[in-house]
This record gives sequence, structure tokens and C-alpha cells, in this order.
Amino acid sequence: MESILTACVRYSTSAARFLAVLLFSSVACWASASRAADEVVTDCSNDTELRADLAAMQESDGGKLTFSCPQSTIVLTDDLPVISKQTEIDGDGKITISGNNARRIFVSNETGALLLDHLVLTNGSTAGNGGAIYTQGGALLQGVVIRDSLAALGGGALYDASRRPTIRSPARALRISPAQVSFRTLRACRREKARARWRAARGFPR
Repeated sequence: MESILTACVRYSTSAARFLAVLLFSSVACWASASRAADEVVTDCSNDTELRADLAAMQESDGGKLTFSCPQSTIVLTDDLPVISKQTEIDGDGKITISGNNARRIFVSNETGALLLDHLVLTNGSTAGNGGAIYTQGGALLQGVVIRDSLAALGGGALYDASRRPTIRSPARALRISPAQVSFRTLRACRREKARARWRAARGFPR
């Protein structure tokens, strides 16, 4: 009787090729699904493309979202996708996102790290914590203005429920009006080295 090893070696060439193609296809599909997907919003007249691009990023492995729009205010008509991956959003000083006094603007879960660059967030609202931003995975805000946002329980601007510190960098980059922030943990850090550590720990490129 042939041993199991001998039987495996005696597989036909066609069967071996099939297994190789199947294995390659599976690896390729896995790699494609996990690859970071940078996105560019080109229509800022409504929130449709912003929502779709963020959803695509969470379905892949996060990435960086930028805007190819003139000075614009995007008013949310529905909740944005929950941030579950390492996600950077860069408004380049031109983009305002409004919760329309009806909803939070950004929510990240325990696996989602949120990096916001040069954005204005306004009119966020919730019956819970975190009117503009609620994060469980940590957030880094650079050149961000948060204003006129309210939360019934706490943190009208931002509520950090993570066990990892939220770093505001530099200290004057985050401006909040009214000043309503609630953190379980907060570290104000001005040094580039600390910012680099924060990015590296959450998978952002340096």
C-alpha cells in the first residue's frame, strides 16, 4: 500500500497546477482586500462621495483621504462610516464638515486610528458623548478647528474613550469653541518625535 506521502507526490500535473493557481488566487485576493486605499473627494457639494470614499477605505486597510475641491462646506445628511482602520483625512485648510446639528461627525472604534489634518468641524451633535468626534481607537488632530458642537453627556467637541492617549499637536493646532472636551486620557505633546511614535504605533506612514 502506498504511503500518504507517496500518494501526494504522485498527484497529477494538472491537479498540482490547479492547487497552485488556487493558492495564488487566494493570496492575491487577501492582499488586495487588505491593501490601503487612498481616496480623493472631487465633489464637495454634498456628502455622497465623502461617505463612499470613507466606506471604501474601511473595507480595505485604511489610507489617506484628500479633497480636490475649492473652499467648501460639506453638510452631513447621514452618519459617516465608522472608522475601523488607520485613516488620515487631510482638508488642506479648505474643507469644513458640518454635522448639521443632527449627528456626530467622526466615530472611530477600537481598531480605528483617526488622523485629522487642517479641517474645520462644526455643528456636531449627539445625545451621548462626543459631539464632533467620538474615538475608541485614539486620534491625532493637527491644524483642526472644532466649533459649535454639543454632546448631552460630555465632550461637545471630542470624547476619547480609548486607553491610548489622544495627542494634540502642536498645542495651538487644535482650537475649540466652545471649549468642551472630555478625555479619559490626554497627553499634550509638542515634539515631532512623539507625533512620529503615535503615527508609527497606529500604522500611518511617517
